[in-house]
Amino acid sequence: MSARDTGAAAHLAEIVPSLKAATDIDLVLVADEPAFSHLIARGLLPRKFTGGSIETHDAPGVEKLRSAAQHILDKHKPDALLVGLS
Repeated sequence: MSARDTGAAAHLAEIVPSLKAATDIDLVLVADEPAFSHLIARGLLPRKFTGGSIETHDAPGVEKLRSAAQHILDKHKPDALLVGLS
């Protein structure tokens, strides 16, 4: 799961307890600010995403963002992604 803004974090936070309780799911929760602080306040323990943010696909910093996201994918090899958008 991944979230960046608090609207997305609020929605995803509602289903995290159910997913964590499932024995057949290995949940990895990743968030950037301000969603990270929102999830911490909700008692969840996301991993901090440090890839930064961009406003357009060709903005400066896009390679850092892609690299950080690819690192997460390579490390965890997820079968599915659930990403929050507001």
